[in-house]
Amino acid sequence: MLKKLRITLLPLLLVIGLIYGAGAHRPDIFIKEQIWDFGVLGWHQKITHNFVIENHGDVTLVIKGVRAFCGCTATLLDKDEIAPGDSSVIEVTFNSGHRRGGVKKFVWIESNDPDEPLIKLVIKGEVIPPSMENPFWAATHGELKHHNPLTPSYNAFVLVEPSSGKSLKTKQLKAIIRSRGGRLCHYFPPYAAFIYLQEGMDGELLREESIKAIYRAEVSPKELKEVIADYGKGEHGKLLSYVAFVWRRNFVEREKRQKEVEEFLKKIRKHPELAPKPPPNDVRIPPDYEKIRKRSKQPGVHPDSEETSLFMVRDVSVSIILPESNGSIDPNQEDWDNEDPWHPGEDRRVLVLSEIQAGLDWYIDKEPLADLTFTYHFQVIETSYEPISRSSAHDLCWINETMAQLGYLSQIGSFTKVRAYNNDLRQQDGTDWAFTIFVVDSLNDEDGMFSDSDNWFAWAFLGGPYTVMTYDNDNWDITKMDVVA
Repeated sequence: MLKKLRITLLPLLLVIGLIYGAGAHRPDIFIKEQIWDFGVLGWHQKITHNFVIENHGDVTLVIKGVRAFCGCTATLLDKDEIAPGDSSVIEVTFNSGHRRGGVKKFVWIESNDPDEPLIKLVIKGEVIPPSMENPFWAATHGELKHHNPLTPSYNAFVLVEPSSGKSLKTKQLKAIIRSRGGRLCHYFPPYAAFIYLQEGMDGELLREESIKAIYRAEVSPKELKEVIADYGKGEHGKLLSYVAFVWRRNFVEREKRQKEVEEFLKKIRKHPELAPKPPPNDVRIPPDYEKIRKRSKQPGVHPDSEETSLFMVRDVSVSIILPESNGSIDPNQEDWDNEDPWHPGEDRRVLVLSEIQAGLDWYIDKEPLADLTFTYHFQVIETSYEPISRSSAHDLCWINETMAQLGYLSQIGSFTKVRAYNNDLRQQDGTDWAFTIFVVDSLNDEDGMFSDSDNWFAWAFLGGPYTVMTYDNDNWDITKMDVVA
């Protein structure tokens, strides 16, 4: 009896359900594509995708809200009330920023669909940073390339003993090292240098009173501490610790970094559109360039104080200046003490020195007959301005003030101030040429560029006297500053 009653009730329940279901009018949200895979992006790239929302119900579908998080924006381009059989569009924009590796973001759509009041859209893909550690740059765009970090021009790190408490001039140290069959490549007065010296010649060079120690491997923390204690804990001690870091990063770890370079190049060859673009408008012409150029071609005429940077041959002084805003005119948004999240525990100032040294080493390697030696001066100088927040045309403001901090007050204009400074360095170091590199902090800046609409981030004046670049140089990143330099 019970079995017969159960069989009789089933059709009756189905009929009742159909009767009530037929009368239940409701919206029905439908999104065919709920996952968008954008593939591979580089840094600071924005891409947009449209999601189509359809109403498969028989009552108006109402979009109550659209929410996006962390790097995405979502906008309802069309109507928020969708009639039965109609559709609307949500535009989602993703900004890759400084992300790296696999990325997955979500956009939530809230509607009056009783069955699916909340739908999740997924945005996913991979973001490749613009560089690995100090990459060997294969020219995928233009003629930009970088020498193999496995073959730097130098193979030894030497500690130098000043003569009677004074720094040896570049040509003096160069002559000492050359007398023992070596070559001076990079000099950090007064105490350190990177040189090329044949194996087995260390003992010969150590006979010289001016050479205190020679390292061909990493300087241990204990040794470095002893050296700094010996030389003093002030600015000279700080510079020695910087140089030891540069030695480790650019020489000792070169094979490890070469592997990282190869991995990066594989990705770039697979996705050439991600290769960083050359700096736009990267050459500026000084107002008196023609006069200086014509004078330099006259026979028997030697360079004067205005012609400090016309050529790169023999001995060159390089001043690296990092402006530091004090917030007195512009709001202080950058601070060289701030840590780069992609290089935790590393001093960003030392990263700058390391990258510029690697970039200049390319010139030594490129033309041995030029007999190039670079002599470095490195300092952070306070300014009232925040350079990255201003247009590139405002460089005169903070460069003039920076030069004034160094004592160059009587000269008119940034060109004459920097030229006078370069000329003084040339005389102080006993070098043939000199130029200055201003590196503007842009760690917190959204795109690493100045506020112009023309995407300025690095430029140099033809014939000198200075170059300007930002910390991360648009999407080149700090680890590719050596290529930009």
